[in-house]
Amino acid sequence: MTSLLRSRNAALRSLAAILPSIGLALSFYSNHRCEYVSLQISVDWAKNTLFNGVPTLFGLWSYRGIIRDGDDFYYACITYDETWDIDGKWLAARWFSIIADVLGTLTTISIYYGISSSKMSENLWRGLGFCCIAISAVQGLTLVFMNGNICSVLEQKAIVGRIVISSGCEIAAAAKTTIAAVIIWSLNAILLWSKSKSLTLSRI
Repeated sequence: MTSLLRSRNAALRSLAAILPSIGLALSFYSNHRCEYVSLQISVDWAKNTLFNGVPTLFGLWSYRGIIRDGDDFYYACITYDETWDIDGKWLAARWFSIIADVLGTLTTISIYYGISSSKMSENLWRGLGFCCIAISAVQGLTLVFMNGNICSVLEQKAIVGRIVISSGCEIAAAAKTTIAAVIIWSLNAILLWSKSKSLTLSRI
């Protein structure tokens, strides 16, 4: 094997390891941050003082709420409690996020194992490519969250009082990260499909 071929295979193995690592990190960030969608809200405090256009963020598992501490107010990620109306689409998005996290972790570990050993066949590499495309699809399906109650409900009870939503959902950082994760997992699937033979023949 020439030095050029060795260098090319080393670069291929590195890319095959880097892409799922990035995809997994993006998936975890997207699925567990409290900033999937952004809403402009009005907050009706106990003193009947109204603050218009207060931005806040909502994720699959927690939201960025306004906490009142005496005369001070600050933002924090707050886990949803039983007072929130979590509908079927919201619940489905949560399950999709769990599947994406678990399948993404197992696939990434399998890819690392394949890169560090000589026991992976060409068919197994292609199978991992199908796993990557499945992760991409499931991660993308978490976007159904934006079609659930969180973006259509007119009123929700929060810790600090009553929140009245005054505008529709806008895509926030975690949702944008979901789109990036979908792209990365898809690229990794294409890589494993197209270079499965080269990865099988590669040796560290």
